[in-house]
Amino acid sequence: MNGCEDRSRPQWVHEVFAYFDLFTQRTHRSSRAVRATIPTVDRSPLCGVVLANSMGGSKGFTLLELVVVLVIISLMAGLAATDLSSFVGRYRLNSAARELGKVVSDCRMTAISENRDCAVQLVNSDSNLGGPWRANAGRYEVKVAEVTATGVTWASIPGGVSDYSQGPGKQPGVSMEPWAAIAGPIGMSMPSSIVFNPRGFASNPPADFAGGGVVRIVLRNKRASTLEQRVVRIDRGGNVQIAVP
Repeated sequence: MNGCEDRSRPQWVHEVFAYFDLFTQRTHRSSRAVRATIPTVDRSPLCGVVLANSMGGSKGFTLLELVVVLVIISLMAGLAATDLSSFVGRYRLNSAARELGKVVSDCRMTAISENRDCAVQLVNSDSNLGGPWRANAGRYEVKVAEVTATGVTWASIPGGVSDYSQGPGKQPGVSMEPWAAIAGPIGMSMPSSIVFNPRGFASNPPADFAGGGVVRIVLRNKRASTLEQRVVRIDRGGNVQIAVP
């Protein structure tokens, strides 16, 4: 340290600089001692190529500059992580909406090909949409009608269950919003269901399609900082449309 040191700096800063000065002096002494022991060839000392002159008065970094750089790197890493989280949430939202649309279309084709009613039943929605994104919810099941001597029963098909929270079909951060009342076909005891008959049409009463002639199922990305939804619209003919509100 020289006599022109900045008195406004904290004492510990001066001590750090003093330590580096002492370390530099010892390094220079060690380097001179090593050079003195280098053997000679033809009475000429072995020399290397000087890549840089460490004694040329090059200026190093202060502790404050290093701290500023670390803070900037931390901020950039935080922004990148935020963008990645938003991207992952949007990807899962789109994937969940496409899968639901495919399930509805497949259910309709099952009703036609097997000549029996097939239903997509909404089982569970998220009652706390403003809660943590890990506390997501949403469940639906695909069922087919089985005619027995005592009447009609409904059985889940293999692989016909999707649960966004527990699985199968787990979609972390994606929730199904509470839906408008869906009565289901009269006399079938299938509330909250879209039921397709063997002709491929929905057997639900007109009141179930009161929202613009469609049943609306709304999915939400709870990881997004702003409201982000996908709306799966199903009309009486079994046509599916996915919309961004």
